[in-house]
Amino acid sequence: MGDLLGLGVLGITVGLRLLTSGIILKELKDAEGLKSLYLLPLRDIFGLIFFALALTKRTVVWRGIKYKLINNGKMVPIRKEELKIRPKI
Repeated sequence: MGDLLGLGVLGITVGLRLLTSGIILKELKDAEGLKSLYLLPLRDIFGLIFFALALTKRTVVWRGIKYKLINNGKMVPIRKEELKIRPKI
């Protein structure tokens, strides 16, 4: 019984997500978005996966410089040579 309830809630949630997105895309007159609306649940799944993976990483690349996230939330460059100011292109 619990499995059917969970699947029902999942189905209603996905249906509401598609319905609300469809209404918004229709109001915005976004024909391309409406054509690819069926991909929205897949996009949401990938977004959740990448969000969870981002929480496990301690390094980040920002503007071409690799930083390490330390315990107090600060980002410190990993290599000293990356501290040089790079000219803007």
